[in-house]
Amino acid sequence: MRLSNAMDGTGDHPKEIVVCRDRDDLGQRASAAFFRLATEAILLRGRFSIALAGGATPRTLYCSLVSPTWSEKVPWQGVHLFWGDERPVPQDHLDSNYRMAYETLISRVPIPPENVHRMPGERADLRAAVAEYEETLRAFFQPSREEWPSFDLILLGIGSDGH
Repeated sequence: MRLSNAMDGTGDHPKEIVVCRDRDDLGQRASAAFFRLATEAILLRGRFSIALAGGATPRTLYCSLVSPTWSEKVPWQGVHLFWGDERPVPQDHLDSNYRMAYETLISRVPIPPENVHRMPGERADLRAAVAEYEETLRAFFQPSREEWPSFDLILLGIGSDGH
């Protein structure tokens, strides 16, 4: 298992690659990085924005963050959750990334409900849902029309098939 830290500024290579012993070690190291980044961002900007992912790798982090070691330290009032991906299913569907995040993390930490910016994957008109979510992102980040929102942290999972 590997945990990559922030890019080195050139956009080419990670500054550091950490090889973890197992999922528990990955969860603890990722939680420490999450805590550090959240604390720094909230001190600098008053908020911490993260794009969540689904799958087993991010689930390891979410499960670790709810332990007393981290859940009581993270400044949840300033944490804002977004989704980097979602499936076109209802939020309570077994395949929903929101559901997994809600069950493993959101429902178990004191994050304000208004700080959870869910992608409405259950909408019949997915183009409208995507446009609505784009407006949610623009309202939060307030970039110019040419800029992309700039998250403090984006989680990515890697499936066994390399996806």
